Amino acid sequence: MKPSGDSLLSIYRSNAGDRWDAQTIMPYWMAAVGRQLALKTRPTFFAKGRLTVEVDGAPWRQEMFPLTGTILARLNRLLGEPMVKWIDYRLARPQRRPPGRAQSATAEAEPFDEASGIQDPQLRRLYRVSMKRLR
Repeated sequence: MKPSGDSLLSIYRSNAGDRWDAQTIMPYWMAAVGRQLALKTRPTFFAKGRLTVEVDGAPWRQEMFPLTGTILARLNRLLGEPMVKWIDYRLARPQRRPPGRAQSATAEAEPFDEASGIQDPQLRRLYRVSMKRLR
């Protein structure tokens, strides 16, 4: 009896047809490399047998190079044909943080009010904002 994961991949393979790109290869990639590596890597581009994979940092990239042969064998076995000939590992772009409000390093002198008894500065600010809305 086949594992359920193999059955799902075969259904996915039959629906992909001739449209192979990084998105259609993603489930096979996850099955080929395992959970830990799948969390740190993402296929981003596939054309002419070359798969480009983004890696979350240089140490992970160095760890992936020796595993390339094993990954290629597993990936092509799961795909059902030798489609992927080469894997390029690229460092992922760092995630940009959205702009935020500037906060001073020192606490400004606040007038005494009922919120001044709250120790946590974020909770104190939230309390003040909610009280202003009620007024």
